[in-house]
Parts: sequence; C-alpha cells; structure tokens
Amino acid sequence: MATEAGLSGRHWTDRRALHQPLRAASLSAPRIRNKLDPQSAKPVVPSPTTPHTDEDALEAFRRLDLFLASNVLTPTLAALEAKLNGISKAAAADLGQTTGFDEDLVDAALVVRERVGMLDTLIHAGVITQVLSSRRGKATTARASADCSPTSSGCLSTGPIGGARSSSLACCRSPGRAAMDAAGVLPTFTGVAVHDAWAPYDTYTDATHALCNAHLLRELQQVIDTIPEGEWCWAEQAADALQQMKALVETAIEAGGLKHLDQVALAEHARQLRSAAAIGKHDTRPRTGKLMKKHHALATRMLDRQDDYLRFTRDELVPFDNNAAEREVRMIKLRQKVSDCLRTLAGAEQFCAIRSYLATARKHGVNFFDALAELAEGYPWLPETIPALALLSGTRELVGNSPQASAA
Repeated sequence: MATEAGLSGRHWTDRRALHQPLRAASLSAPRIRNKLDPQSAKPVVPSPTTPHTDEDALEAFRRLDLFLASNVLTPTLAALEAKLNGISKAAAADLGQTTGFDEDLVDAALVVRERVGMLDTLIHAGVITQVLSSRRGKATTARASADCSPTSSGCLSTGPIGGARSSSLACCRSPGRAAMDAAGVLPTFTGVAVHDAWAPYDTYTDATHALCNAHLLRELQQVIDTIPEGEWCWAEQAADALQQMKALVETAIEAGGLKHLDQVALAEHARQLRSAAAIGKHDTRPRTGKLMKKHHALATRMLDRQDDYLRFTRDELVPFDNNAAEREVRMIKLRQKVSDCLRTLAGAEQFCAIRSYLATARKHGVNFFDALAELAEGYPWLPETIPALALLSGTRELVGNSPQASAA
C-alpha cells in the first residue's frame, strides 16, 4: 500500500504495479481498482460501461497519438518510475499531471486497446498481401498441411531463391484442399509453387508447379535401402544424376546466372535420370506387393513429371527444394510435440499469425525482440512492399480526415 512516506521500489516490480500509480495520483479508475469503498466497507457497483462512439475513438487515438509523438515511451516510463520512487502522494499527483500520465491518458489508452484488439488479424492480412503480390517470375515454396488437432496448419513461404521474403501460416479444422482454400493464397496464386507430390496441390491450375527434389531424394534413398549391398540400383543412378544437376546449377548461378550453365553436361545427366526411371518402372512392372507398387508409382511419376522436377535448371528463381517452407512448420510441430495439440481454433489462429509475423521479420533481417517491442509500442514493423499498414500511421491519416470521410 502507498503511504504518505512514499512508494517503495517493489511496487514497480510486482503485479500491483498498475494499481500503485493510480492510487498515488488519486486517479478515478473503478474498473482497475479494488472494488471496495474504504468508508462503507461495501462493494462499489461501477456504473454501466457506455459504448464508445466513433468520435470517442477518434479523440482517444488523437490523445494517445499526441502523447506518443512527444514522448519516447520506454525512456519516459523509466524516468517516471525513478521519480515516483519514494515521493509523497501529493508530489506523485503533481508529477502525473505535469508528465501527461493523467486519467485522460489512461482512458484513451483503454479505448485504443479495445479498438486494436484484432492486431494479429491486421498483421496476418499484411503478410497475406505480401504473398499475393507474388507473380510469375518469383518462386514460391508450399508445404502440405500438417495435422494439428483439432486444426490443420500449413505454411506458404514466398520469394526468390536464396532466401524467401515472407511466410504465411494458416490453420483450419478441415485438412486438405479445404484448409488451403481457407488460407486464401493458393486459389488465386499465379506464381511458381514448389511442393512435394501431394495431389491436392495439383488442383490449383493457375499456378506453375515445381516438385521438391529433397523429397525425391529421400524416396530414392528408401528404394536404395531395399537393395542388397553391392548390387546396381536404378534409384542410385537417378539420385546421382539429380545431385550432379544441382551442382551444375549452383556453379552457374555463382558465375552469374543460368546463361553459364553447361548444357551438354546437363543434358547427359537428364538422360541418365530418365533412363534410370524407365528401368525402375520396367523392373517394378509386376507390382507384386505393397512395396513394389510404391516403387513403381515413384518411377512413373519421375517420368511423367520430369519437367516439374527439373524446373530449377531452367529458372534460377525456382529453388531445388521447398525446405524454406518446411522450416517454418518446424515450430508448429514442436508446439504440438510439447502441448500435444492446440486446444482452440482461436489460439491456433493467433499462434499462426504470430509465427507468420516473426518469420517474415527474420527474413527481412529484423530481430525478433525488436519487432515485438515496436509492435507493443504501437508501431508494428511491416515489409516495405506492403503500403501503409502501420497502426498509428493509419491512425494519423484517420484523425486528419473529416468524420464523414473516416466513416466511409
């Protein structure tokens, strides 16, 4: 409790920190204080909360914006805390008025907090806008939905090879095509989607498809593991040819682009890859047993979709694999491993929004902590390619217009 002797430092380190400055400055805040009248010892019934109109909200934004524009929040709070430590109630009340931390500011901050409660939705919308701004010529890696009871989640990571520039994670109760439609990206996407051979991806015909070679190499290794040591295996020849083509492309890009690619060597390795797949399809033609059927389907897919597997050899913006998107899902799987599931859809959506925001910030070289600190102060970082979505920047434009224009 505050006394005439002053406030001790512990009042600013425990959970009562919000109560103490209000009591010290004699502010009237019945919705924050303990609801007991010290004279009557009976509960005080607060008056019903009046819904805030648009004009009230605009005035609250203006009040808070003016204060933040003239004060750097973190240093100002630190200085105020130092001055309040050990002073009397009367001095604290005077200090609260002179520094601007008065009842009006508290009320304005509460109104603003109510109005910006959907900040995670704003961030997610901004990231989705960044994803949808991709068009042909930019590669996109897409990761299949990962079951996460009671929701399903997926990740889309966009940008040129060498480092995707944005990430979007979404969740839905229904897995498969329904989840991807709900995410709102792939239905209108017209870029290059790099993914595994999961069938629902191919239903999006507006996109150009490239298949992930990291998945292919793992499937080929599974075939190799079934062959006795020392025997020739078609899958081993296919894997070697694929690795050689990857090395050729990397060398060409380091030299200045695919115009430096050795086309003769590339054609030879492509021939070896197709020849190995043809042998594999022939050898597994009987399809006796589940394993042979699986190997036959792999060889057939390699023949039918060779152009999609080798798209990285013709467009340097297309990556060899979709590992960028796979990495983004890792935190979701870790959360699922620790907590077993995401218990509510709202919690899953919020988790995906936060992870989308932080992953995108990291790809633009923004530190996680810095991004969260700016977000908490009301100036969220957003990718430069997204026009004017910063919270208070939009607020300044809003309060500068007429009420009719703002309502429109």
